[in-house]
Amino acid sequence: MEHRGEMDLDRGEILVRTLHAVSAMTGGADPYLAGHAARVADYAERLARDLGLSERDCLFLRIAAVFHDIGMLATPPYILRKPTVLAENEMEEVRIHPVKGAELFEIDPALAPIAEAIRHHHERFDGSGYPAGLAGDAIPLFSRILLVAETYEAMTHHRPYRRALSHDDAVRQLRDSAGSQLDPALSERFLGLLDRPTP
Repeated sequence: MEHRGEMDLDRGEILVRTLHAVSAMTGGADPYLAGHAARVADYAERLARDLGLSERDCLFLRIAAVFHDIGMLATPPYILRKPTVLAENEMEEVRIHPVKGAELFEIDPALAPIAEAIRHHHERFDGSGYPAGLAGDAIPLFSRILLVAETYEAMTHHRPYRRALSHDDAVRQLRDSAGSQLDPALSERFLGLLDRPTP
């Protein structure tokens, strides 16, 4: 049976939509996460295309963005919804989520770029991130793109422990984080994209 509009979708688009549907199940642990993943994926793919990455790389990056927080399903829900600052033992629970997420993709060597991107998306440009303390260009490009996209998205949407920032305030904080948390070149490239209409 042919469904309306199905001929307009290529296999890649069907795959991406399926992955978004699966990712939406993370909303059971934290309703914020499903929408967050979709928005991060959109930002990350826009930046990737602006950088001239291949279609294959853009697809891998989008999948990594959709599932970058899937490891949060192993985090106790009370921690995800806590409205105050987390205790150190609670932060340790949060810090293992990139590793847990990466492990889901490491079972297939063909998905190694996705696993690597997820594993290192909380590394910081100055080396103070986790889980491996990588710095600068030692952090995989996909992970550096994800962190820029996720940082802006997180700042501009409400979280249990703080209200969303305005676009202008988020831009200022993004610039302040360049060179410490974020890759400065990617940050500026991303900010340039925000001033252009979405294709």
